[in-house]
Amino acid sequence: MFEKADNNTKKLRILQMYDYMSLGGAESHMITLSNNLKLMGQDVSIVAPDGHASNLLKKYDIPHYELNLYEQNINLVTQVSCIINDNSIDIIHAHPYNSQVIGALCSKLTGIPLVTTLHSVADTICLDNLYRNIFKKFICVSEEVKLKYLSNGFDEQDLVIINNSVQISNFSEKLDFFNNNIIKLCYISRLDSDKVPALFKLLDSISYIKKYLNINLFIVGEGQYLDEIKNTVELINEAFDDNFIFVVGGVLESQEYIAQCDIIIGVGRVLLEAIALGKFVICIGNDYYPGLINNENLIEISNVNFTDRNCNIEFNAEKLLEDITDIYNNFVDKHNELYETYKIVCKNYSVEVSAKKHLELYYEIISQNPDKTNK
Repeated sequence: MFEKADNNTKKLRILQMYDYMSLGGAESHMITLSNNLKLMGQDVSIVAPDGHASNLLKKYDIPHYELNLYEQNINLVTQVSCIINDNSIDIIHAHPYNSQVIGALCSKLTGIPLVTTLHSVADTICLDNLYRNIFKKFICVSEEVKLKYLSNGFDEQDLVIINNSVQISNFSEKLDFFNNNIIKLCYISRLDSDKVPALFKLLDSISYIKKYLNINLFIVGEGQYLDEIKNTVELINEAFDDNFIFVVGGVLESQEYIAQCDIIIGVGRVLLEAIALGKFVICIGNDYYPGLINNENLIEISNVNFTDRNCNIEFNAEKLLEDITDIYNNFVDKHNELYETYKIVCKNYSVEVSAKKHLELYYEIISQNPDKTNK
């Protein structure tokens, strides 16, 4: 399944860097990518803080240097530079945000080429002319991200689109759904300010939907709003005299919850993960409602990193109820549609395809900078 490096091709020593090690989409992307690069015969290490996702690095046997890269600490440049030199790193791959700063300074200090992934349209230090020219390539996870950086004067040749990717699993069988006639929903996300408005709208909608359908909702994630969400959920459960909403918090294997549930609700990379496991997916945003994902809208929302940003349909409880009911009442047809969507994800968004594209890009960058890589 995995393509090893050609015997005549240099085995690369790759250093990945990120500010966090919780269980968000960026961490999941970096770790699964690193694991697949490792399976392709490359040496990959990660510099990042400790966190829930650190256990995944142990599972995949990926070397982890625990440094708090979110700190504004000049000593980090010295520490990371030592790691680069001690391990004869060939290329640095930094992810936003402060990791880009540390990575850029380390690249200048060591002469090792630097690449970064732009995971969203949020501003990063790459926009600062002080750092822009240090990066050799900018990997954009969507067309939307590329357009943003083009509009800020970046050269198109420096922007490379490599879409978010996921590990493909076996497609879920029909018997895996709606056990005991309960519709199990799952929301997975960081519980931070940029994502949480959609979750509170979802909780309002669930209170409405519960009147019509037998549902459970599992909320998986961690962040600054975790306690507030727990309190809100407790009030809803008390109002219905039924514990049907469960706040799981941060977990190591979110895929286990995806596998146990019928419909995954949220935004971003987790939607791809759910389809890759053969589960129904409903995309919601803070303002708008792309709804049930199928062949027709999968590619469309991929252009905005699987969010609601190119949608103008208002998010409300009635539309969510309609989609969930449609899945439940027309299950066979919807399951067949889901399989067609699953095939598209397998073809276009598998982590094996992504790892191959990353490796080709690394080789390209290194070939253009032969005097700046470790021998």
